[in-house]
Amino acid sequence: MENENVLDAQEVVEEQEEEETTDLVEETEEEETPVEDTVTISKDKLKAMQRKAIAYDAQKKVAPVQTINNNPSIQADELKLIARGLSDEEIEQAKVIAKGKDIPLMESIKDPLFISYQTDLKEKERKEKAKLGSSKGSGSFQAEKGFHSGMTRDEHFKLWQESNK
Repeated sequence: MENENVLDAQEVVEEQEEEETTDLVEETEEEETPVEDTVTISKDKLKAMQRKAIAYDAQKKVAPVQTINNNPSIQADELKLIARGLSDEEIEQAKVIAKGKDIPLMESIKDPLFISYQTDLKEKERKEKAKLGSSKGSGSFQAEKGFHSGMTRDEHFKLWQESNK
């Protein structure tokens, strides 16, 4: 559907370009007057320009076809790294090292740069786990309304009646 719209838009643009070139040739032959600050355009030319702009926008909106690179060796290496338990960040870092040093992906995980990255990452995780959370203990003391030692017989009886209501 979009391809038909694009083809129609292209035909419209081509027709308009032909009309404009013939109009411009006729205008230049007829008018030899100095250029003014304002330009008057007929409604037909204005509509033609609008159609041309719409066709141009429609042509730009068509997304270019993306090529998919299915390099099985890269995908297989990534799968091997995932199977080894490496995180996505570690795999991306390994790719960067492999590309920068122009070595295979599987060899990049043996590189000292990757090993230091991995130890830094594990150290950060260890520190994050070691952090203590905020205390959930009491911030302020509230007197309990209930039975407790040291109550008189009358206080005890009054609380018992209130709890049985």
